[in-house]
Amino acid sequence: MKVLQVVGYKNSGKTTMTSLFIEYANELGYMVGSCKRHAHGAPDVVQQTDSYKHQAAGAIIAGVEGGGMLNLSIKGTVWSLKKILSYYELLQLDLIIAEGFKTESYQKVVLLRGEQDLPLLEQVENVIGVLYPKNCEIDHKAGITYIEKENVDEIKQWFKESVLRA
Repeated sequence: MKVLQVVGYKNSGKTTMTSLFIEYANELGYMVGSCKRHAHGAPDVVQQTDSYKHQAAGAIIAGVEGGGMLNLSIKGTVWSLKKILSYYELLQLDLIIAEGFKTESYQKVVLLRGEQDLPLLEQVENVIGVLYPKNCEIDHKAGITYIEKENVDEIKQWFKESVLRA
């Protein structure tokens, strides 16, 4: 199971790019899962649902199934990406795209909003691609692919060759 992280600061286009990767991989016949880090506290919880009431009563895991969809909510003290991925492995996916989790060590695509975000490239490891806006001047390092965010066809081609088929 391959794992690709999509990282960047707020409003850098992470969700848009993650969605593009998922959609394109699906078109090519790959089974893809995703996981997002909610960096601003706990994710929103729908209160007054039965599964919420189950967790409020003390259940560590609560699930709700219907119409072919299973939603799980699991309480834990610390959720590293590695721990989360151990659950995903049961699904025998071809690819997991993790949005966020900057400090994890899986292969990463870094999204930049502009030159003010360049320090991020020094703070993360295992970068295989950098997507940046047209007006951003950037020093290219060997072994990393650099593509302007506006070049969607080039991004898709790189994703297909360097992530899906690697």
